[in-house]
Formats: sequence, structure tokens, C-alpha cells
Amino acid sequence: MKAIADATEALLGTDAEKQTYLRLEGHAWKLYKAALPDPRAVPFTADMAVFHVLADRLRALTPKPDVSAVMGEIDALLDESIIGHAIKAPIRAPDDLTGLFDLRAIDFDKLSAAFRRGQQKTRAQLLRAQVEAKLTDMVRRNPTRADMLEKFQSMIDEYNAGSATVERLFEQLMEFIRTMSDEDQRAAREDMTEEELAIFDLLTKPEPKLTKTQEVEVKRIARTLLAKLKREKLVLDWRLKERAKADVRQTIRVELDALPPIYDRRIWEEKVERTFQFVYERYPVEIAA
Repeated sequence: MKAIADATEALLGTDAEKQTYLRLEGHAWKLYKAALPDPRAVPFTADMAVFHVLADRLRALTPKPDVSAVMGEIDALLDESIIGHAIKAPIRAPDDLTGLFDLRAIDFDKLSAAFRRGQQKTRAQLLRAQVEAKLTDMVRRNPTRADMLEKFQSMIDEYNAGSATVERLFEQLMEFIRTMSDEDQRAAREDMTEEELAIFDLLTKPEPKLTKTQEVEVKRIARTLLAKLKREKLVLDWRLKERAKADVRQTIRVELDALPPIYDRRIWEEKVERTFQFVYERYPVEIAA
């Protein structure tokens, strides 16, 4: 396990460098599998197992897949009829960051201590993967958070370009987690549900700038609109029915008519369209009563 972890750390670099290894390993693996079950392929079994285990380890550190599923265990790499047994390689490394990433109770000291113990590229990649998974979900729930995703991507681009060290990337990720944690708790501070907050944000970002009194009114409108849509309009397969879609859009227009006068015609039309698009993407199926 230590050898696998050390080899993974050695292979980790920029995204482009990781993809180069994965491309080469994938080509070699296809050639090896094509040669089976010819016995002359057997001498290459051990090397191919190593290459394949390392490739799966790198994929586990890639942000896009479900990291938790991949990190538990790699599937059998070789057919039992060829070598007599399957090779399995659990790839959970000691002191990995899995399970530490809870925005409500994150232990920054423990994260820092794990990073200082070594295998810094590996741990930075694990943290990056978990940050990206959480951030992607946050943006899905509230599209006005897209600017956070852009900021996160700029950090990754800086690292990939060689402008930031792995230490700097880890520090940036730690600071970014604090920002995410603050945003993740904002709905509670605003006394709104996450869904209500998403509509409120759509109605207020990036404009107009509201007074406190106007904010209270817009919050009320957001709550009322969401409740009415979920109670009456988001029927079974509503996105497939033109009349149902038109009804949802009209309901949004009627409810947003109550927005304060600071919403001029241009802003109002934009808010109607953005709210409809959010509802269309966020609620594809019937809402249970």
C-alpha cells in the first residue's frame, strides 16, 4: 500500500500530466487484453497490474467521478482463468482526507496536519476532488453561485500552469472551504430554505440593490412563488406539456408582478426568464404533495 501511495504521489502533477499517464496506460492495457488468453501474455501480468492499479488510483483523485465509490476498492483486474486469481488493490491510503469534508464541522487543523505528513500532491488532489464535488452540488442547487465555481477553476488553472505550488494550492483550497462553509449556512441565517434562497438570489443578483425593507418583501415573494409552484403547477411530466410549461411561466410572471418598483421592465423580464429556467432545470419531475 505504501508503494502504491508513493508511486501515485510521484505520478501526480498537473491535469495534463495525469492525462498523459492515463492515456498511455489505457493503450497498454488494451494491447494486453487483446493478447489474452495467449499464455505468452502472462509474463506481462505483474507489470500490467501495477500500471492498472496506479491508473485507477489516479482516477480516484480526479474530481469528476464519485470519489468515495472508487476509493474503496479497485475491481478485479485480471481474469481468474488466466492467472488463477484476481488481483484486488484497496487504495485507501493512510491519513487520506476522506470523511473529513463536512462543511458544518470541518477540522482545519486535522486537514493541515494530514497535508504536512507527506504525499502532499495526493492529499491536495483528494481535497480538490471533494471541494469540487461539494461545489458542483451547491451550484446545482443555486445557480447564482457560479462565480464561486469560476474562482475555484481559476485556482486550478493557476496550478496547472505552474504558477502555484502544491502548497499554495492546498492553502487556497483551505481558504475556499471557509468561503463555501459560510455560503452553505447562509440560508439558515436568512431564515429561508435552500430552495427559497435560490429564488431570492436569482431575484437580487447581480441587481438591483435593495433596501432592507425591499429585501423582506422580495423574500416573501420568493417564498410565495415557490410554494404555489410546488403546490399547484409542477404536475407530472410538466416539462413535456406545453400548456403546463406555459402555466408555470405565467405563474412566475404573475407572482413577480409584486416586485418593488425598483425592478424596471428590463430587470423584471430578465428575472422572469432566469426564474423559469431555474425551475425548469431544478424541478424536472412532479413534486410530491
